[in-house]
Amino acid sequence: MEFVKLNGWIEKNSDFISIEIKNGDRKNCIGDQIWISEDGTEMEVYAHSDSDVLEEISKLFKGNSSRAFRGALLRMGVSF
Repeated sequence: MEFVKLNGWIEKNSDFISIEIKNGDRKNCIGDQIWISEDGTEMEVYAHSDSDVLEEISKLFKGNSSRAFRGALLRMGVSF
């Protein structure tokens, strides 16, 4: 899976962050905390996700995409 860009909050006052990705796999959705679109191009992340869930999903990104994913969440105020 590759990080493409941070889209930002799903909508105003939302708790979900939208991230554009490449080659995402719907099998990697994690309950109501991480959602990946059917075509593998969008990921929604619950801003209050457990740190172990965020760590687990960040490991699925290849190369520098993992760092970009973590940086995007940090810019949105999510740390883990």
